[in-house]
Amino acid sequence: MAETLAVLFTAGTVVGLLVALGTELDDVRRWLVVGILTCTGGSALGLVVAGRRVPRVVLQALVGGRRC
Repeated sequence: MAETLAVLFTAGTVVGLLVALGTELDDVRRWLVVGILTCTGGSALGLVVAGRRVPRVVLQALVGGRRC
């Protein structure tokens, strides 16, 4: 599950980067996009490194759909 989430975060990072490169942004929005891409890319890298040691509740929180 962690590997799948890492792939999805990586895909989102790449898509966000391509969208940011294709638009003209002011300084504030540019830094906001850089921050978001850094967070998603770092999360993807962390999931790849940590792998199966990440608790299921953390993965569910990252997706935003925690089961009750």
